[in-house]
Amino acid sequence: MWGKFVYHEIVPSARLVCVSSFSDETGCSTHNSHASERPLEILNIWTFQDHGGRTILTGRGVPHVATEAQRIAFAAGRKALRRGLDGPLNRLADYLGSIAR
Repeated sequence: MWGKFVYHEIVPSARLVCVSSFSDETGCSTHNSHASERPLEILNIWTFQDHGGRTILTGRGVPHVATEAQRIAFAAGRKALRRGLDGPLNRLADYLGSIAR
């Protein structure tokens, strides 16, 4: 499985904006083989806010250049996507916490 991330905005310590998609080995965007009804690309906006020496990371993903049917399919899969991101983001927080000590 391959993934593609095209960064549109990078503001150090503040914001990342990218468009992500599944891809083939040459970098051409492809549909998720397990959910082909979902949008081809997702616009991701990540913000970082200082909160008393800790960082609050907020992520938002929305369909990018999608049909109404793809938007509905994306919304229906939002809970599963969140569960899929929670594990890796929690592990990242634990790791960053362990090296900051």
